[in-house]
Amino acid sequence: MARKSKAADADGAAVEGEKKGKGNLVPALVIAAGLVGGGFLMGGRTAAPSAAAPAEGEAPRAAEEHEEEPVPGEVLTLDTMTLNLADGSFLKVGLALQLVEGVTPGGGGGHGGGGDADPKAYAAQALDEAIHVLGGHTFDDLLTPDGREKVKKELSERIGERYHGDVMAVYFTEFVMQ
Repeated sequence: MARKSKAADADGAAVEGEKKGKGNLVPALVIAAGLVGGGFLMGGRTAAPSAAAPAEGEAPRAAEEHEEEPVPGEVLTLDTMTLNLADGSFLKVGLALQLVEGVTPGGGGGHGGGGDADPKAYAAQALDEAIHVLGGHTFDDLLTPDGREKVKKELSERIGERYHGDVMAVYFTEFVMQ
């Protein structure tokens, strides 16, 4: 009988050992699955663009550009103005604003329209920003094509912010320094 009880104990211990092993395995799998799932959810947002890399020969981010890219609309040409540069030189500059489709200068369409009936009143903020940005530069800053391109990019960004995204780009229609 002692043998049976030892065998039973041995079988019982073996059975308990298996249950303990399985009992620890299930919570470990649940925790591991939770960590993997949490990592996927937390890191999935940043990892998604790299996972969706375009195949060879495809245009990159075509879907994103289609959704986010504003459509060009009307081009509003502003009056030419002359202003002082930071070093005492003069700049005669003409500007044109590339508006987003559906935005009407002075017609109230879009954020920057404001209901003004006069396109010149609509353009006043852009001219003010141009004086502020361009007037802070010197003749030498604006002499090179790279210098003009940098200031045009800065001006486009600042005017775009001022018009709440209704202006896509700024073009120089005239640029004479003295």
